[in-house]
Parts: sequence; C-alpha cells; structure tokens
Amino acid sequence: METASAHNGTRFYVMAVTPTRLYSFTGIGSLDAIFTSYVDCTVHFMELPGEIPNSELHFFIQQRRAVHFAWLSGAGIYHGDLTFGAQHCSPNGDENFVENKALLDYSKFSEGGEGVKPTSLAISELLLIGNKVKVVNRISEQIVEELYFDQTSDAVSRGIIGLCSDALTGLFYTYDQNSIFQVSVNDEGRDMWKMYLDLKEYAAALASCRDALQRDQVYLVQAEAAFVAKEFLRAASFYAKMNYVSSFEEISLKFISIGEQVCRRKILNVGGDY
Repeated sequence: METASAHNGTRFYVMAVTPTRLYSFTGIGSLDAIFTSYVDCTVHFMELPGEIPNSELHFFIQQRRAVHFAWLSGAGIYHGDLTFGAQHCSPNGDENFVENKALLDYSKFSEGGEGVKPTSLAISELLLIGNKVKVVNRISEQIVEELYFDQTSDAVSRGIIGLCSDALTGLFYTYDQNSIFQVSVNDEGRDMWKMYLDLKEYAAALASCRDALQRDQVYLVQAEAAFVAKEFLRAASFYAKMNYVSSFEEISLKFISIGEQVCRRKILNVGGDY
C-alpha cells in the first residue's frame, strides 16, 4: 500500500495477489470506504494462466517509495513501474498506476527446455531469482550474474527456499534449510544507460548516465538519428550539447558538406566548450 496527497484528501494505492490474479485498488478516503466503493465498479486485475504454490508480490523501494513491482506467477514474472499521484484519473477517482508492464517467461533463464518455476524472487533495479540465485536485468531480460554459495560439508543445501530484502538498508538475503546468506549486488545500475539507449528511451538513458562521456554517447545517437532524418536543426541542438565524443571541426564539416550553415551557427552559439 502507498499513499499520495490529493486536492480532496489522501489517495490510497493497494496491490494484492492471489495465485492467478494481481489486483490494484485506489481511491480517496479511508481504506474501508475505498474497498466498499468497488462493490459497484470494476476492479482492476491482471489474470495469468497457471498456478504456482508460492505466488509472491515484491516491490523495489527507493527513498521509502515503491517504484517497481514484480509478481511471481504461474505464467512468468509480471513486472512493471509504479506511478503515484498521477492526474490522469477517471471522474470516479479510479486510475491505473502501473506502467511499462512486461511478462518475463521462465524459459529465458533456464538451461534449455521448459522453464523451471523459481521458488522465490526479490527485486531491486534487477531481479534476483531462486532456486539458484540468478540476477536478471529487468530491461534486457538477460541473466547478468549467477550466484553460488559456500557450503560446509555438514550443511549440504537442498536448494534455496526463499529470497527477501530489507527496504531500509537495500540488503538482500536468501536462505536454505540450514543457512542465511547475504546477497551483495554491487553497482547494479552501471550499464542501465546502455540498455535504455538500445531501446531508444533517451530520457531514461540520460537519467541513468554517470558522467559526461556517457551523456555524450546518448546525445550522439540522437544527433545522428536526426541528421539522417534531415532534421538538421534538431541534430545541431544535440551535437551542441556534446563535450568529448566529437570535435567541433568534425561536426561543422558534416553540416558544411550539405550546406547547412544555419545549423553550424547554432552550434557556435550553443556549444560553450566548442
């Protein structure tokens, strides 16, 4: 459950799962009033085929706010982003606060054949998935790491039982019948800007950049796409934001070769470091 301030009170957002459905509820007032209101209106839910005995719903908390969710369902891992306090709600106050939804099929992180359903999961910027703990990038849906645990001869593991996270500290833990392990996920967002760039989600790519050189790479891709599309003024505006990747002379020659002197003057006026 999350809350957000609204002009006429506090808006509540609630998510809950059964083995086959994920429900979302929202409304203004008390929780009792919100659930009562659904007697006469449509309840938002996502239903997926298949059942799983260990259906789980997890959230990634950032600055004490849930920003991503992941549901371990029979059909796969259904995950997405959460947006609270949006203005695009219907007259009765109802709204869908889930965005960028996707279903991650279990076959994508199993060794051939039908995907084995995990026993548990946890979510950060990545997904941590048992039985063996596999770290999966939510954006690319690729396994980026597999974790192995040191086990003594008198504590032979029969497999991971579950995963859990501490939202306050950002630490992750997994456990078998004998031991509890702390899972270290270091610098998990280091390559996210590349993932977003490949998807042409430029705003997200820029927000994930760590330095000016990475931002230049994002501006360069946008500039070259605009140049190819003959949107020369737009291309010039992106080139003007770059500091390291291309020199002023290289960029100027591109525009001079096609006679776009206006764009060249735009770079001169905007590109401070040039």
